[in-house]
Amino acid sequence: MALRLRLSYSRLTDWDAIIRANGPAVWRTLYRITGSRADADDCFQDVFMEAVKVSRRIKIAHWPAWLHRLAVSRGIDRLRRRRRSRQGEELLDDIPDGAPDAAQLAQTEDSARQLRAALAVIPARQAQAIALHLLSGWSYEQIAAELQTSASNVGVLIHRAKASLRELLEPNHERT
Repeated sequence: MALRLRLSYSRLTDWDAIIRANGPAVWRTLYRITGSRADADDCFQDVFMEAVKVSRRIKIAHWPAWLHRLAVSRGIDRLRRRRRSRQGEELLDDIPDGAPDAAQLAQTEDSARQLRAALAVIPARQAQAIALHLLSGWSYEQIAAELQTSASNVGVLIHRAKASLRELLEPNHERT
């Protein structure tokens, strides 16, 4: 009986430590992808709820990488849902009062909004690869390990994602 209890106890996960160590990075990733505090907060909960479910079935070898990949996936999913539910609506971000160059900030916010909308349109694997590379600074090898593919395939995914994003973000491109 004591042995069985000891084995059960060794499977317990220290969620407080995992959230303390990885939570801020997960939230920042979600915020960079979604551009919204509310969406980042919702996705943050989704990420850790999924982590709890998965950790009951399998042992997670590298929590930071796994949580980061899950955050990117959930952030892109949120963009896709937002795009479907608000198609045609303007997404307005607040511009802080007293900004040194409000016009430039508004243009940057508009560009970020357009990029988030475009990420929601391109294929999911391309969006994950480019988000991990550009937003998080991961190498092709790191992305390949996470996506369980080759580094050369990651290069292809990123190349295609850039081409798709360029096409979607051209000023003369008509959006549906």
